[in-house]
Parts: sequence; structure tokens; C-alpha cells
Amino acid sequence: MKKAAVFLCIILIPKLIYAFSYNENNVSLKIYGTIYADVFYSHGTSSMLNNFYGTGINNTNTVTTNASKGSTKLGVNIKYNKVEANFEAGISDPVRKFYLKYHINEENNHYILAGRDTNIAYYYFGQMSNDGQSLNDYGTVISRRRMQVRYGFKGFETALIFPYINFSNADDIAYTKKDKNSQYIINQIPRIEMAYNYERNNIYIKPFLSYGAYVYNVNNIYYTAHEYTLGIAGKGIIDNFAIDYSLYFGQNMYLNSSMGGYSGFLSSINPVNIENNNIEISNYYSLGGGLSFSYKYNKFLFQIGAGLNSNFNKDFKNTQLNTGSYINMRYYITDIFSILLETAYLGNIYDITNKNKGNAILSGGMFIISF
Repeated sequence: MKKAAVFLCIILIPKLIYAFSYNENNVSLKIYGTIYADVFYSHGTSSMLNNFYGTGINNTNTVTTNASKGSTKLGVNIKYNKVEANFEAGISDPVRKFYLKYHINEENNHYILAGRDTNIAYYYFGQMSNDGQSLNDYGTVISRRRMQVRYGFKGFETALIFPYINFSNADDIAYTKKDKNSQYIINQIPRIEMAYNYERNNIYIKPFLSYGAYVYNVNNIYYTAHEYTLGIAGKGIIDNFAIDYSLYFGQNMYLNSSMGGYSGFLSSINPVNIENNNIEISNYYSLGGGLSFSYKYNKFLFQIGAGLNSNFNKDFKNTQLNTGSYINMRYYITDIFSILLETAYLGNIYDITNKNKGNAILSGGMFIISF
């Protein structure tokens, strides 16, 4: 009932608030949002579709809609002098964002932020058929909304993330009650992230890193699983052409939920295994990258991209190898209304358990209202 009410509010009022803004004296108010209506047909030769699309083990053909619930959002941004407040609601996640931001010096993009917002150690692009999560697990690193304190100055950002503060969809997988190990974890260690956003002319470059320590108490003995991500990504624009790219390397990225949600990695490997009060920490490394090309022509945007991801243990033996690709076309009917058609291929080339080995083809489209 709660999700239905939020859905109705978001769907019914966009025309009333399209680009609504108020700016007078030292006060500004802006309402924004994105509404999706998507339908995709999925065909797979393995159970990898089950991890995201919720199909049965033997059902590899299904029609799904995901972005309508997963990414539809409505937000309000209020600013008074140097203080900015933001609140954003969704359907699958009723409280997506809420934060206060103090602009120390706007010319230098100098600020401090506190609240629930998107983390900073990520970069993704292109693919929309999996709820807009792009090539996550197949060549890009996804963002997550987390409680945090963040500081920014001239493109440099650093954040202290508190992933154990459990709002809906707001905690790392290591802290969730669904994980059998959660009863052993120490819920008081924040994660640190850093990024630098370099922009000049038509070039954007973003190096980023993340580090988290996940401490477990087993029989009053403490064990630590270390997670880190190092990446560099960016975008280049030449006339109507654009290139997006990403490259990353990390350890135990599963633990902070930046890896594993779409390829089946979650059901194949857990870096931390606790059985009969005995703990085993098996570090798994992830190496991947992606590349995307796009072209704008009048009201059309054409995109094509591909990526590769490999997860392996300390002996550099492959435990999982994934590749993904997509091609789509987006037509902007108006400034706020567009239609997208897409076909994507996701392939799990190798999987240590063979459970998720196989491939999937997704094809369909979506209507998008963005204001």
C-alpha cells in the first residue's frame, strides 16, 4: 500500500511540477524527477537471470519491468544562502536520499555534506535494460545510496560512509540480515571513499578509490576482511560523438555491494565463510573495464558498448569471467519525454560452481519522463 501510494504520487504530478523552480532573494526551490515505464523480454541459457529478474530456475523466458519500480523517483531541492537540503523518494526505495549540504565557497565547489546520498567511488554508463544499472558486474562499478559525511573542494571529494546504518536498501551486503554471517560482524566501522573529478573543455576524468574493513567476532577472536576498489573512468566528447570508459581493480568488492548483484557472483562465492564457529576468509579479486560510444543526431541518441569482468582468487585462478554488451537508441520527443529501445547480451563465460554459466539476451524498451 505504501509503495502504491508513492507510485501514484510520482506518476500523476509530473506535468504539474515540470521544471518547477522558485528563485528569489536568497531562496531557491526546485522539484525534479524521472519516471520510467519499461518492458523487456529476457531469454537465458542459465539461472543467471534469476538473480535479478526473479524467474524460476527452469523458466528462462520471461517478460519483466524493473525500472518502473526500481528507478522512478521524485525529489525536491531547497537552498537558502549557503545551505542546501535535498529529499528524494522512490517506489522500491521510498526514501532514496536526504541530506544537508553547506556550500563553503561555490566558486571552488567547496562544500560539506551529511546525510544519505550516492557514494563517490563509481562510474557506469549506457545499458538501461537492467533497471539502468549499466554494465555492473560486466565492466563498470555501480553507485549505492549510503549514509555519509562528505567533503569536496575543487573537484576532489572524500567521504566517510556508514553502511551499517540500516535504511531500506542502504546497507552493504556484509551487514544484511540475509547473510548468515551478519550475526558475527561488528557494526561500527565506516568505509572511506575518495574521488577526483577533472573537467576541462570536453574531457572528464575520474579516478576513485574505496576502502572498507569488515570485522567479525568468532569465539571472541576478531577477523578482518578487507575490501578495496581502485578505478579510473571518464568521458570524452568530440562534436556529436562521445566515448565513455572505465577500468577498475578491487578486492572483495562483493562485501560493499558494488559487485555481484547481476552476474550471480553473490550466489557463487562469499569471501567470508563461517561454519560451526570457524571462519575462513578467502580474498577474491575483481578486474574489469568497459567502453561505450554514443552519437547524437537531431533528437536521436545512439549508444553501443561492451565490458568484461573477471573474479579470481589469490592464485590468480579464474573463478568467474563475465562479458556484457548493449546497443540502444533513444528518441527525445520533447525536452522531458523520450523513448528508448535496447538489446543487450550478458554472458557468464566461466563460473566456479557452473550454476550461473551461460548467457542471456534482453530486448525491449522504455518510456522516460525526466524533469
